[in-house]
Amino acid sequence: MTIYRTERKILEILCQFFTKKKTALILGIVFGLLVLSGWYYWRNHQDVNLIAVSQAYQEINAYLQIGQIEDIVETEKFIKNNNNSYGVFAALKLARYFVKHNDFTRAEQQLLKAHSHTTDNHLISQINIRLARIQIQKKKWDYAINILDQVKSADWAPIVQEMRGDVLLAIGDFQGAREAYSNSVASNSSEVLRMILRIKLHNLPN
Repeated sequence: MTIYRTERKILEILCQFFTKKKTALILGIVFGLLVLSGWYYWRNHQDVNLIAVSQAYQEINAYLQIGQIEDIVETEKFIKNNNNSYGVFAALKLARYFVKHNDFTRAEQQLLKAHSHTTDNHLISQINIRLARIQIQKKKWDYAINILDQVKSADWAPIVQEMRGDVLLAIGDFQGAREAYSNSVASNSSEVLRMILRIKLHNLPN
């Protein structure tokens, strides 16, 4: 009988507890369901947006093959509205388009936009090299060297040193150019690049 009374007492206590806490439990469950529902909606919304942006990016690629003025405007709008990887790659493609048409100022603007919207070190190095090439085209030698100094990755060392040599050669620093070209050769450069560098070294004034 004692055990029976104890069990009844425990049951009464539990019933009282759940009766008092019933409203809180129901609210907690409802709140949890709302949060879960909202999370699924957000994920679905993000997926739909990502698909739409991806499709728009593919259209941008097609536009730039044609290169009409209205297509350039649409590409610029896309880049402005997408501060993500798609916007970055669209800016890089638009910069390449401007370079082909010798519009180095607008190409530089697009590269700077791409630079400001990525944290990928490899991509940043690539953008910096393209920016340096533009400065070379514009004969802004000091600016080109400054940008090249920001490329720290060893993977880009052969190209960086070759470009540094080109800049130093342009400003008449033949010894500096020789050292840069030699460093490029020693930086595990490709066979094609080594052949080009040997020609540049051979043609340097003594």
